[in-house]
Amino acid sequence: MIQDKLATQMQQKVSDEDARIQTAMAEREAQKVAEEAEKADKRAKMLESIKEHRVEQVKSQSMN
Repeated sequence: MIQDKLATQMQQKVSDEDARIQTAMAEREAQKVAEEAEKADKRAKMLESIKEHRVEQVKSQSMN
């Protein structure tokens, strides 16, 4: 009886710990995906800015 109860409690603790680990890993992965998306967005904006600058440079050179 007591052994069964203790075994059940230990199994519940292990199960709870596994759930917390899975939750933490999922949160970490979601944060990583969000950071990568933000980096990609910043890079795309930077490349667009460079493109616009170059287009303006070409326009100004062709006017001269």
